[in-house]
Amino acid sequence: MINPGNDHTTIEKQARMDTRAKSSRFVGVGGFFLFLILGLFAYFPDVFLGLNTFYLGDFCKISLSNAFYFVECFWRGEVPLWNPLNGAGAPFVGSWFTMVFYPPSLLYLLFPLKFALGWFCLLHIAWAGLGAYFLVHAWTGNRLGASLAGIVFAFNGMTISSIDWPAIIAAHAWMPWIIWITQRAVRRGGRWLMLAILFGTLQMLTGGPENILFTWILSSVVLFADTITHRRLIITRVCRFAFVVLLVALLAAIQLLPFLDCLMLSHRMAGFWQESSPLPSWGMANLIHPLFYTIPYRHGLMVQPLYCLIDSYYCGCVAILFFICALLTPAGNRIRMVLFVSVLFGVLAMGGAGYLLPFLINHFPYLSLTRYPFKYFYVASWGLAMIVGLVWYRIDATKTSESHPFSKSLLGIAFCFYLVLLVFLIWFEWNYPINEAVRNVFQQHLHNALERAVLAAVFLFLVLMRHKISYLGKSPIIGFLLLITVWLDLATHKSFQIPTVTTAVYEPGLNDLEPAPTLGKGRCFVPASSEEYFSHLDFTDPITEVVCSRRTLIGSTYLLDGYGKFLGVETMYLRGQYEIFAWLNQMTHLGYLADFLGIIYYNRPPKTYDWIHRTNAMSLVSHGQTPVFLPEEEIVNEIIRDEHDLRQRVYLPLEDQGRLVAKGNNSARIENVRVHNHLIEFDAEATEPTLATIAQTDYPPWRAFVNNRRTAIYRANHAYQAIELPPGQHHVRVQYVDTKFRASAIVSVLILGMMLMIALRSNKKNAW
Repeated sequence: MINPGNDHTTIEKQARMDTRAKSSRFVGVGGFFLFLILGLFAYFPDVFLGLNTFYLGDFCKISLSNAFYFVECFWRGEVPLWNPLNGAGAPFVGSWFTMVFYPPSLLYLLFPLKFALGWFCLLHIAWAGLGAYFLVHAWTGNRLGASLAGIVFAFNGMTISSIDWPAIIAAHAWMPWIIWITQRAVRRGGRWLMLAILFGTLQMLTGGPENILFTWILSSVVLFADTITHRRLIITRVCRFAFVVLLVALLAAIQLLPFLDCLMLSHRMAGFWQESSPLPSWGMANLIHPLFYTIPYRHGLMVQPLYCLIDSYYCGCVAILFFICALLTPAGNRIRMVLFVSVLFGVLAMGGAGYLLPFLINHFPYLSLTRYPFKYFYVASWGLAMIVGLVWYRIDATKTSESHPFSKSLLGIAFCFYLVLLVFLIWFEWNYPINEAVRNVFQQHLHNALERAVLAAVFLFLVLMRHKISYLGKSPIIGFLLLITVWLDLATHKSFQIPTVTTAVYEPGLNDLEPAPTLGKGRCFVPASSEEYFSHLDFTDPITEVVCSRRTLIGSTYLLDGYGKFLGVETMYLRGQYEIFAWLNQMTHLGYLADFLGIIYYNRPPKTYDWIHRTNAMSLVSHGQTPVFLPEEEIVNEIIRDEHDLRQRVYLPLEDQGRLVAKGNNSARIENVRVHNHLIEFDAEATEPTLATIAQTDYPPWRAFVNNRRTAIYRANHAYQAIELPPGQHHVRVQYVDTKFRASAIVSVLILGMMLMIALRSNKKNAW
């Protein structure tokens, strides 16, 4: 058994003996996992049965739409390295959020996506709770404490609200598993190292960069805490940890290299820092009073009056009770460590309101890549779940109130503190509402707060009852009641926390634009004003909301109909196309730039459902424009000026002037244009050197071949492509050839093969 701390040694030994005796009468891993599944079924019975699925926020706008494109490519036998329907083309694998190489994605690849993606999210929530159980059980040996921690970690508001983003919830679910397995690996070596590498790689392939980074920071902190009491083994353990990190990076190279390529060319690398969705300045109050300063939103939801992507980050009244206990008597190195991490990341989650994050960004600029400060609270929610398990272990191991610093009386004192804080927040909200909407729902807030107080009191009563009757063999019943109390608190802290909708709304073919803006045949443009207008519409029916969002092509829903759109919603945008999109949003009317981009439909608020058809858009491949060479920073200013017809001229960087001999040539011909996801082909005929301009985003893996001979691709009109054609007849092929991806795939396969050989040849002494 791992010692939770190096103080109170004699008491700890006796406590472990007591807690093992009590724990043996509670359910094990299988029983707890069944409890998790039943709890999730009670939350979302319609999703489990495949009748309904999720739709709010980015689940419809990004997650399911991207998954749909992935499924389409999968059944065509194609690796979706590139998405030609997004903007004028964008990396798909490189965005990482798409989980192309994450093995559990097979669930929604093999089963109907419209309900399988919901299963994917729910199973990862159960996996998260089970991982927290294993971690706390490894630290304490207490099954009930591990179960309580697992419930808090799986069902807290932060985890449930993350259903919008399957990639993030998957990465979050692996967090406790990796901390647990890495701790064992650095201690024992052998096959535990192989398991740690496997688990770490699986999380690395999920596509939640911040959650992955947080996981390895926490693993490093746990390793550091362990070496304090085992300094003789520090070199061995650090080397094992470094070996795990290195092998995870190599094994996940197939995903990491495309992501890093995309990141370096994305808008987030250009001095990017736009704080969005931090916890508000009063945010910590919602950990005690979950509806504090929240207002009604559509479909019965209660949300913050300030924009935040997360609807709730409530971790339960029990988590707050035990957090107060730990603050009053932080016995043990591990509790101190978890307390420090929880408070630190809770403050970081507040962004500018917490003052710490701006200070750190000034000294570590790359932290600005994390646009959404609320994500730091994923670590804080983990910490609160761990505190529940660690403090319960100490309370449960106490025979008398005098024998241990975590006595039953301390829990009573924490309960009194909790009630005082809750009453103060109710009084404060009544006397100082942030707006009239908060005052109008005060009665609902009051009832909710009273429910939290009652459930906290019930939990305290059950703890006392369990202590008295534990020797009568009835403690498992009380233990289940404790779990149900914690689950009820988390499940009822907000009504309709994640509403669902019938799966039928995700059937493809809902839109029927004619001519259809499909691959190579034009694009739609939905200005930011239309997206903003739509987000403020007050829908009362979920089906109507999803259908309208699809007909308006909000977010990335255009993928469900196979339409092209300039520009879909993604986590990262290539810098050039993002700048073009920003300029298009500022234009009062669409002109030559929209013609060049092939925009054949657009809308304007408030008539976001009425598409305006444009008939003067250019084809994907055009020719004959006169090249104009300018410094890169001046090209954008020129192409947005409506007096410059992009049929007549094409703008290229000044440094390319000496490399091109082509002039304007309207006599050239382009025929037989064929467009595929990773390939554009056409036939060309020219009497003199000419340029073929392609309204496709310029990206390094694209290669051009004229009559099977490699030729250069020039950056045209700030973000797109141009090819110089010599006189004569030619067959031109523009193909996506990602040599870095191929090399990284070879590295990943070789490392995987090496690991399998080591695992098969390892002897039983090194077995786990």
